[in-house]
Amino acid sequence: MDMCMWNLWTALSIGRLLPSSYFWRTYGLGSSPASSKAPATAQPISDAEFLNSQNLQPAVPSSSDVVVVGGGIYSLIYAIHLRLRSKSLFASDPTLRVPSITVLERLQSPGYKIGKSTLTTFGVWLKSVGISTSVLWRLVGAKDGLAFYYLPQNGSWDGVTSFCANGPSGDFVATLQIERKISELLLKLYAQRLGVKVLHGTGVDVPGTPISGDPVLARRAKVREAAYSSDPAMILKSNPEASPFRTEPRTGHVKLTNGLDIKTKLLVDITGRFRRFAPKKSHSERFEGFNTDSVWVYFEMKGDESDLPFENYESCYKSHICLAEGFAESRASDTRFAAMSSTLPEELEMFGACEAERKFNWITAKYPRMQAYMDRHHPVRGLYWGNSTWFIRKQLPYSTPIVSGIAKNTEDDGRMAWAAISDAAGFTNPLHSPGINCNMATSVFLAEKTPYLLSKGALELDKTLD
Repeated sequence: MDMCMWNLWTALSIGRLLPSSYFWRTYGLGSSPASSKAPATAQPISDAEFLNSQNLQPAVPSSSDVVVVGGGIYSLIYAIHLRLRSKSLFASDPTLRVPSITVLERLQSPGYKIGKSTLTTFGVWLKSVGISTSVLWRLVGAKDGLAFYYLPQNGSWDGVTSFCANGPSGDFVATLQIERKISELLLKLYAQRLGVKVLHGTGVDVPGTPISGDPVLARRAKVREAAYSSDPAMILKSNPEASPFRTEPRTGHVKLTNGLDIKTKLLVDITGRFRRFAPKKSHSERFEGFNTDSVWVYFEMKGDESDLPFENYESCYKSHICLAEGFAESRASDTRFAAMSSTLPEELEMFGACEAERKFNWITAKYPRMQAYMDRHHPVRGLYWGNSTWFIRKQLPYSTPIVSGIAKNTEDDGRMAWAAISDAAGFTNPLHSPGINCNMATSVFLAEKTPYLLSKGALELDKTLD
């Protein structure tokens, strides 16, 4: 077992987040002492079954105040923040209850995705929900700074400009180099410990769960928030004709691919760029004249980094090598290249076996300093889904015009609220390297508003929306 995996296993086991047997099985480390004592007749269980068993109640619920579709990191940020925020808001009023939250993920376990480097925003949020820096440093690498290297457009070796910047002290707030499989597993277990139900291997019947209606979620939250304000003027200003304590929100049904359904008041689409529910109401809009295709690949480098052709280069920084065509973003976990070039040579075959590799190598070859840097690195083969090494995403920036509303259920005429957040709502310029740091704001925003949407004795829906 290598030291990185040993630290992971030790940290989570000591923290009692998950039995150590999970890591022995998941990472192919053989049989743990505990598993060796199991009866010979014991049947192995899937990753989904094991992870679902960490819920207080592993079964699919018949109802849940909030149903989140998608179990990625934005979903977990939303669920954790909502759970803790609700407890804080409702602690002073015993007649109100913390809403139940169910997160549905069709995959068997957290997937292996592009690594992320986080900024102070994510680190502060982790501390605010009770995940300490000391725990994080046992699991993931520290990011000690940012570096930018600007190469001349003509490809000259000379003329490079650069600057490096350090973030806040790590013991104050950690900025991290994280692997998504690990960070999502950590947050998933933490959410379950807080009482959020997270179910893997549970798909949603998207065609069987219609959504429609006006984009009214934000207005509804505003009026609900006003209803709980101590200022009567705020209530009247928000909805002067409504009586503030009338009825609860109505419910609808989320249908699952296994034939079950969950009654809910709020459906949240956090399915990323796939946008499973948001397209039912509006098509995504692209930003005209803005070409951003991104190529991802993991590299490894052996040996001393002191002779790399960039001043003050350190692998613990997140380094941006900026070119006329875009930039190469290098960090301890991976290298990403975001290209903006729309003028490509006719013969790209000589630069690689696939489109992503060809574009990356063609642009790299135009800059001798960049080429010298990449000559020290070797791609990690077969790391991604389907045993892929390279992959590419095209025309990344988009927005979703309508991201909330009230859905009508045709079977019982119930109405549930719905919202799309994170990448389901839109994605900004990848050259700004937003990652988790940018779109997590949508998770926090909706989590702050959700308690007012679901509160018992809230404003009557029909009058609120008029």
